[in-house]
This record gives sequence, C-alpha cells and structure tokens, in this order.
Amino acid sequence: LKIGALPGDMISKGGAAFKDMLKPTINIEQVIANTIGELKKESKLVVLTVEITVREKRSSTKRTLWDTLSLGETIVEVLVTGNKVQYIVPTAVISKDTFRWDASRGEVTIDIPCPVLDEDIVEIQSDPAHIEVRKDIGWGRLESRSGAFLEQQIRRDLRSHVIREGKNELLIERARRNAEQAIRDIFEQFMKKEKVEVPVRVRIN
Repeated sequence: LKIGALPGDMISKGGAAFKDMLKPTINIEQVIANTIGELKKESKLVVLTVEITVREKRSSTKRTLWDTLSLGETIVEVLVTGNKVQYIVPTAVISKDTFRWDASRGEVTIDIPCPVLDEDIVEIQSDPAHIEVRKDIGWGRLESRSGAFLEQQIRRDLRSHVIREGKNELLIERARRNAEQAIRDIFEQFMKKEKVEVPVRVRIN
C-alpha cells in the first residue's frame, strides 16, 4: 500500500511545487497591477515642489534736443522671492509596458519618463513682502514716473522668468531622484502587501 500510494503522493507534492513556482510571478503581476492603479488615480505624479527666486534688471536711456542731450539712464531691478513651481511625471504614459519582470534574474525594472516642470501650475508671488523694487533714475528724468514702464514690463514677464529658472538642470536632477524614489516606494508598498520581495530598478528615460 505504501508503494502504491507513492505516485499519488509524488503528484501531490509536484503540484504543490508547481504552484509555488508560479506564485512569485502571480504576486509580481498583482503588485504591478496595484502600482499602475495607484498611479492612475491622478493624471500626474508630483515629485517635487520648489520655491524660485527671480531677479530681473532692465534699463532705458532717454535723449532730447534732437538726440544731442542725454537725460541719463534709468535702471530698474526687481527681486521676487517665494514663487513656486512643481515637477511631475504624467501618469498617462504609464502602462504594463512600463514594468518588466525578469524571471531568470528575479528582478523588476520600471522605466518612467523624465519629470517635467508643470507649466500649468506656476505660482507667482503677489505679496508685497516678497517683492523688492530698486530704481536708479537718470539725472534728467522725472522721478515720479521714470522706471514705471520698466517695472511693469518685468512684472508682466515674471511667469516666463520663473519657468526659465525652474528648468535649471540642478532642479531637474532633484526631480529625477525624487521620481525614482517615489515610484520605488509605491511599488515596494504593494510588494509588502503581497508578501513578496524582489530587487527593483527604476530607470528615468
């Protein structure tokens, strides 16, 4: 009887071993699905928010008497602190193809696009406490009015200046590191729930 029971016992053990072999793949697929679902809850993943300081200077020279007499040069400098920008990863580009499970190496690779500055959300400071205006008025100019146009120009262009400063390579690099860590954290959170642990590589394209 013992010998006769052996084939069935072997089949039972073999079936269990086969299920155990499939289990990591099944769990990883669930982790991937959960991660995609979490990321897709919003249209974009915000990975970094920073304050931007803008210092802009402009000048103008005025002449009179048929351009023979200079009334001097007026210089206006505006310093604005506390402007804010954010960097995002658009989640529309994230799909199953973003994740690759290498069963032979037991490793997951996640490819995501480089974060970009979100030009839809740019906060320009309007609090006078954060705005400093300095004027150097030309000797022959009417001080009450001189420099007003230059100041208006600078204020009008503040948004474009903030965006320009926000595209600094150092800030983009910070956003890249944050994006990598944010995606990794979400993936590892779902790995814990599924009770699976494998190496994860996040690559920024």
